[in-house]
Amino acid sequence: LACYPKLELRGVGFFTHHTPRHLMEEYSWVPSPPTSDLTHGQLLAIRDLLAAETDEHYALAALYSLPISSAAGSLILIDANENVKGVLWSMIIDENTVRILAFCINSDLQNIGLGTQAWNEFAILVKSEGKSSVYLEVKAENEGAINFYRKVGLNEIAILSKYYHSSIGIIMQGNL
Repeated sequence: LACYPKLELRGVGFFTHHTPRHLMEEYSWVPSPPTSDLTHGQLLAIRDLLAAETDEHYALAALYSLPISSAAGSLILIDANENVKGVLWSMIIDENTVRILAFCINSDLQNIGLGTQAWNEFAILVKSEGKSSVYLEVKAENEGAINFYRKVGLNEIAILSKYYHSSIGIIMQGNL
């Protein structure tokens, strides 16, 4: 990931006066390369992050086949040592729409503004590509994520009774 520059945040205010200053310098959202360009170790770290934070378990082959792209606003959160600490992976659905495939951050880094930072940068990137709508699926019991998505303007539009292995899913959609 060293070849990916830090994102220019375009004046987006995401840290509060309560956020320790070192966090502003230690973590960066960078454009995600296609999964085929990630190292085996990076993909393992992402697989483990998804399992730990979402209880979703993926085979590496399934992750390698995801059609993510930076044109769809896909991002990876890395620390100063380039360890993966979060992902916002998305794909283009049509000329107006993107779908979030995965959005999670290491639990130690949640609720300090990094999710809002990623969402704001994601929105800027996909709007610059002419996209105006986004949707995603979220577990019904993930109240923190649902509240976050409501805060950024998404609404629940459908229930997925058998989408997740162990719970009900909700489709959320909104304009960017």
